[in-house]
Amino acid sequence: MNKRTGAPNKPSPVNNARDDKLMSPFGMWREWFMAPAQRCLIPFTAFAEAEGAAGAMTKTWIRVADQSLAAWAGLWRPTDEWGDCYTGVMVDATAELFNIHDRMPVILRPDEHDAWLHAPAEEAMTLVRQYPAALLDVERTDEPWSARGGGGAAQAALPLL
Repeated sequence: MNKRTGAPNKPSPVNNARDDKLMSPFGMWREWFMAPAQRCLIPFTAFAEAEGAAGAMTKTWIRVADQSLAAWAGLWRPTDEWGDCYTGVMVDATAELFNIHDRMPVILRPDEHDAWLHAPAEEAMTLVRQYPAALLDVERTDEPWSARGGGGAAQAALPLL
């Protein structure tokens, strides 16, 4: 409920879940993080961040160097407005990537997938950490971030439930 108007809040599309909100009693994603059945893997080949001056930003693509298809820790939930929706879990970026963006996805190693999907929340939380920058390839491009000034990009990002 909207505290100011008393009307029901209309859900807004949220494109990431911050690590510090996962287990917080007031975090919007706590309910879904605590339930292993609400965790998912978001496969991706690369993700993009915007770099450069406002109005002239270009895409910088980041890939996991030794995985042609990697998995981002995700959460999913049903919504009345959009059906089943998912979000990617984010942490503070490593020092090497901080100049590109201050946050980065929680990238899981293949041997961590099962734990993310099935472990109790306390164990799953140990997987919520930075991925070593030395294991990522960064490709800066001249490709404009957006013709309309819009949001991010990911390649092959569909959740595996």
